[in-house]
Amino acid sequence: MKSFFEEVLKIEYTSNTFKATDHESIVNRLLVKHGYNEVTKEEAQMRVSKKVRLTDDVYLKCLSEGEFVPQPYGSQNHPDFMVKHNNKLVKIECKASKGNAPTYNTTAPVSDSIYIFTSKKYGTTIFYGCDVLDEEMRESYKQMEKELWDVVSRYQETDLWKNNDRGFSFYMRNMFIQSGGGKKCNYFTHPDRKYCEQQVIDSF
Repeated sequence: MKSFFEEVLKIEYTSNTFKATDHESIVNRLLVKHGYNEVTKEEAQMRVSKKVRLTDDVYLKCLSEGEFVPQPYGSQNHPDFMVKHNNKLVKIECKASKGNAPTYNTTAPVSDSIYIFTSKKYGTTIFYGCDVLDEEMRESYKQMEKELWDVVSRYQETDLWKNNDRGFSFYMRNMFIQSGGGKKCNYFTHPDRKYCEQQVIDSF
């Protein structure tokens, strides 16, 4: 795994136009190159009852050492890869951008996941989610989200909202962003870059 991530740092940015050359396909091939065996989500499901929901615990039990599953929870959900290594699950999320920072959209950086971020301008870097978003900020996000949903729920319970004749309601969608210019948001010039990369390498 250590040699895999050392080679990951050499990945060059490629367009996502063609599936064979997109970021995730390159990472997939590197996993195979470094001795890991691909298992599809469907194959993993066949190893357990169809009635059993695939969770981290189920994957840990049904995967053999050195196997990985691309898109274990579907193409739109985190993570992009789940690898069984030393009897633990290594979660990998791929990000690509022409700029200096990844886009997280509705999912904040997951604490125990490893991110592979490749930029057209700068190259590739790697980091754990916990090293770019600390626990205090993570908890603050959770508290804010709870408070906001409490407000939404309060409105949804009113007669006006329940009884409007067109069925209109409201759904709140998270959007995690970063601001503060290159000093805070450039993942390649940030003073913690080497520290973050080394944290990943040293964890194997």
